[in-house]
Amino acid sequence: MKIESIPYHNLVKDKADLIKIDVEGAELGVLTSIFSQPCEAVILCEILPVYNTENKERLSRQEAIEVLLKKANYRIYRIIKTDNPGLEAIETIGIHSNMDHCDYLFIPAAKEANIIRKFN
Repeated sequence: MKIESIPYHNLVKDKADLIKIDVEGAELGVLTSIFSQPCEAVILCEILPVYNTENKERLSRQEAIEVLLKKANYRIYRIIKTDNPGLEAIETIGIHSNMDHCDYLFIPAAKEANIIRKFN
C-alpha cells in the first residue's frame, strides 16, 4: 500500500484534530506553514535535542518554534516515556541530551483542559 502525503491546506479545510510531525530538523518550516492559517489541531512533534549551547543553529530553530507556539496560543507538553508515562507541561524545550525527551504534544490553549483530562 502506498501512503501519500496530504497537502496542509487539505488538513485545514478538513479541520484535522491531530497532526504528527517527524521531519528530522525541519520542524520550524512545517510549523510555520501550519500556523500561516488558523489551526486548532493538537500537534505531536519530535524535536531532537540541542545537546549544548554550541549548537547555535539548532538552538535558534528551537527557540523560534517556542515563539511561534506562544504566538499561536499553544501550550508545550513533553511526553514522558517511563514506567509511569504522562505529559509534563513545560515553558521551554531547553538544552538537553536526553533522547527520551524528544517527543512533544503542542496543544491549543482552548483545548488544553479537555486534552489533559484524557491523559489522567
